[in-house]
Amino acid sequence: MIETEIKIEIDRENKFREIYVALGSPDWSIQRNYIFEFGGNILRLRYEDLSGNAFMTAKGKDAGVRFNERPEFECPIPGDFFINFARLRKTSNPPSYYEKSRASAKFMGCTVCLDNFFGTYYLEVEGSEKDIPNVIKRFGLEEFPIEKRSYAQMLGEM
Repeated sequence: MIETEIKIEIDRENKFREIYVALGSPDWSIQRNYIFEFGGNILRLRYEDLSGNAFMTAKGKDAGVRFNERPEFECPIPGDFFINFARLRKTSNPPSYYEKSRASAKFMGCTVCLDNFFGTYYLEVEGSEKDIPNVIKRFGLEEFPIEKRSYAQMLGEM
């Protein structure tokens, strides 16, 4: 499956609140992520505290120009696997780790997520190349900065 999404920094308080309310004020969850990088590809283990669900996701290299477009394969894993893995991560070559807060909702045919990543707010819109621009236009984000880096890349630069 090819994931098509766009990430936009929306670290302006009024814009964030406007979008959050338009999405129906969805609940926030904390996502805990372990990232393994190899040759531009990513293997991510994620645990979501709100649902107690855990996932393993393989992401290929981004081949998109305007949007992030890359192969993505995701499958659920037992929450116990993630928790026990967390105990093993103190190895000589540990994976990258980060947490972020996320609120998400279905909106105009897309999945729209608000992320708080180290105090900066981002909007991620995942959907078709046809639907994503409609969401961006609806929220008046055409002039906001697009973020092409993954959270793992951003973490590595901190």
